[in-house]
Amino acid sequence: MGDKKTRFYAMENSTISFDIPGKSTAKLVVRFDPAAHGIQGAGKVDREVSLTFSDPVGIKEVKFFGEVILK
Repeated sequence: MGDKKTRFYAMENSTISFDIPGKSTAKLVVRFDPAAHGIQGAGKVDREVSLTFSDPVGIKEVKFFGEVILK
C-alpha cells in the first residue's frame, strides 16, 4: 500500500473506502480509547471492524474483546 494512510475515525459507523490492489498488503491500525465513555465505559467491551473485499467478494470481521477496569 505504500505510504497511504487515512485519518482516525470514531466508532459511530464510520466508513473508509479505498482500493488495495491484488497481491498487495495493507496494515489495519485500530485505536481503542477506554475513557471515551467515562465511568459508564467500565466493564467488558467488544468491538469489531468490518472489511469488505471485492475479489474474492466478501466481508471479514476483525473482533476485539477486553475489559476496562477503573483504577
